Amino acid sequence: MSKRFNPTYEDHIRGLVKQYQAKYRISPDEFATLCCLSRATYYSRMKSPRDFTLDELLRLCKVLNMSLNELVGIEKAS
Repeated sequence: MSKRFNPTYEDHIRGLVKQYQAKYRISPDEFATLCCLSRATYYSRMKSPRDFTLDELLRLCKVLNMSLNELVGIEKAS
């Protein structure tokens, strides 16, 4: 049986991505490009963040300049 992510994990990732887009005034398509994701993959992952692969999460961390623990809400971003 697979472990399910806490629903707040999904909301946390969506919120961080939306904050980044607002702060830097970039579109979802531009953000997808920064993360090396296709447009379709980006929208799919935003709809269901639990589907992110580890590689995709690590690319998000790089773009957002935070650790994986911060991204998934285990640690507070500094």
